[in-house]
Amino acid sequence: MNQNILGEKKKTNFDDNLADYVNGIYDKMPEIPEVEPVESSVRLQKVSDGFIFHNLPGVGSVKLLNQYLDNGSSRGHGDWRVYCGHSNGLVVPNSIVLYQMARVLYELRNATNHMDVVKCHVLFTQDWIKEYPHTGTKIEYSPCLDRVVIEHLQLDGSVKTINLEFPEFTKRSDVWAYLVLAPEQTEENLGNSNTIPDNAKPILQELLGEGYEQAGEVFQYLSPRKNNDLREIILLTPSLKKRNNVSAVTFGVFKDSFSVYATMSVDSNEVARGVVAVKEK
Repeated sequence: MNQNILGEKKKTNFDDNLADYVNGIYDKMPEIPEVEPVESSVRLQKVSDGFIFHNLPGVGSVKLLNQYLDNGSSRGHGDWRVYCGHSNGLVVPNSIVLYQMARVLYELRNATNHMDVVKCHVLFTQDWIKEYPHTGTKIEYSPCLDRVVIEHLQLDGSVKTINLEFPEFTKRSDVWAYLVLAPEQTEENLGNSNTIPDNAKPILQELLGEGYEQAGEVFQYLSPRKNNDLREIILLTPSLKKRNNVSAVTFGVFKDSFSVYATMSVDSNEVARGVVAVKEK
């Protein structure tokens, strides 16, 4: 894995027709699966311009837009924050909001109204195999230290900041380190995830929010398959030696793994989706 992991060359790693291929897979799924619906308090609602996720834990209700912000324009992390500051309540979802939406899709995977779930699932999959949309979360690393500052853009446009320990996990090279959340495995093993070490729990809780323990299975469900198998799920970070930057956080597939990236340059020009807070009646 090289340092251009999320550089301009990333899109050449994928077949241009991959998104259409993914759509084709889900279009062939039956309208009503022959399974019992999952009992859950979460709820997804399809609307004309997106999907409303009701009562996300620790977040509230939000609407995720179908389309990328500003007609699909690409911007750096900071420029998207400026854009959201003038968009009447529309913001880029931070990593917690995005993960909580992913959890809803996972929990509703067997629900009888699952075609809305499938449509939203396809939207997530297309993002994560091709575009790597920015989130509203960034991490400031201190050179050669195991402490970081994490910033989350909130639904009201404010910023939440937390300082915490962020140890180095398994070194992949002098540049990258990673933590495996779930191994590559067959479809029937969905739900089998790695035990999260104690020193990683505060990090994942801060990056993903409630239910972070399920991250391996949630992302395996939503990630496109690798040769019909569930992909390896990892948290990817700079090595301790290379912690001298500010990184945006995003999710996506690179090569064989699905990654919670804590490595994207904040200056990388990427698209972004928008969410807006929804007031329940």
